[in-house]
Amino acid sequence: MHASWNEAVTRRHELTHLYLQQHGFTVQRGPFKGLVLPSEGSWSSTDLLTKLMGVYELELHSVIEKVQQQPVDIIINIGCAEGYYAIGAAKAFPTAKVFAFDLAESSQKVCALCARENGVEDRVKIGGLCTPEILHKLLEEANYGFVIVDIEGAEKTLLDIEKAPTLSKAHILVECHDFSDHSITPTLTKDFSYSHAIDRISEGARDPNLFNFCRGLNSLDRWIVMCEFRAMTMHWLSMRPLFGNI
Repeated sequence: MHASWNEAVTRRHELTHLYLQQHGFTVQRGPFKGLVLPSEGSWSSTDLLTKLMGVYELELHSVIEKVQQQPVDIIINIGCAEGYYAIGAAKAFPTAKVFAFDLAESSQKVCALCARENGVEDRVKIGGLCTPEILHKLLEEANYGFVIVDIEGAEKTLLDIEKAPTLSKAHILVECHDFSDHSITPTLTKDFSYSHAIDRISEGARDPNLFNFCRGLNSLDRWIVMCEFRAMTMHWLSMRPLFGNI
């Protein structure tokens, strides 16, 4: 099984290289269409190809498009990696301030490069550790915050509404890593049920035949292109604030 997985990852890198030769580093569709991802630090990512094609976490596109209809003035992305969400959101929400956090210094540097390459560095601040107290302070003066969280199982600790009560006026989009802690989704659902309308979004299907790049590939390669290499079927919570400012 591990050999097959490693072979698929190797083939994915080969297909990514082929795609880059044809289309470069610009995201082709979705709410972040036109975002340019930096070549430095991005090439080795297994997620790069789906991000560039605009199908990465396709299930969340409609959520982001709905949030664009709100008066978002602050966006906080915890677990920003190379900046796909942080810098993509900076372009999709052109009047919002963006705060991006990642524990890895290498990710912070690449995210900063991504901000410069997309001309939004004046609205983006990048940091390392984010805590509930930091979240609370950032959201204190926000009219409507958008918080995007992907932190590999630490989401229950970070999204503590008792320590960060200003979360009650933010739309929160969080990837739940329940395979590392089965209590994550139940806890967040319970804690935010009084302040938010909560939608659970499950990982869905992909159709590789919709994309010109895939049509010339064999069947196996088409599915490798679409693969997000996840440990299990993932889900997210989209939590919409009920009460506005607090």
